[in-house]
Amino acid sequence: MPRLARPLRPLFPAIKKTAVLATQVAAPVTRSASRVFGAAAIPAHAAVSTPAFARDHPDQGMEVIDVLPSVAIERPLPVGAPAAHWCFAAQRTAVTDPAFVALIPRGRVTGHYGAVLSADNTLLFDLSPYFGAFVPAQHPIFLRPRLPPREHLAGTVAVLTTRASDNYYHFLTDVLPRIVVLERSGVAVDAYVVNHTLPFQRELLDRFG
Repeated sequence: MPRLARPLRPLFPAIKKTAVLATQVAAPVTRSASRVFGAAAIPAHAAVSTPAFARDHPDQGMEVIDVLPSVAIERPLPVGAPAAHWCFAAQRTAVTDPAFVALIPRGRVTGHYGAVLSADNTLLFDLSPYFGAFVPAQHPIFLRPRLPPREHLAGTVAVLTTRASDNYYHFLTDVLPRIVVLERSGVAVDAYVVNHTLPFQRELLDRFG
């Protein structure tokens, strides 16, 4: 993730929101313009739910393996002053999304944010989270004019990389849990797509074998 100059950092929330909304406005234009690149065009379509997409498009040959159900979380208010601060009070309850593994024949992954695409070039939005993007058109993949050249990998390739994978916190909370979900799914994996250039990434991956 790019870092803002120190004087601009207090403006980050506004800058981020503006960038996301600008992406949403530009997405229809970049999608249309990218068609000239043929197989290298950015996604022409997007699916909010991978399980629903797999069910509605049987021709894609996708399979979804349910691993963990959604969980309701109740958080106690932290002790401190001011008591019961609204920022914490508003987040006392949450419901996690169910965890699943999607098997995507001829699927693709691109970008440092790990955008996952189906064989027919559909962005699978729930497998491709990004900060501040709440609808598919806000995903930064739609700021690209075209996709990079394809690199074909044989066998079953698991995508671990995701948003901010070079950040220690997000590597712990977003990347490593995918290994556990994969193990529980029972899917045999031949190779992984994962950021591993930083020392902490290599050390943590080594500990997972």
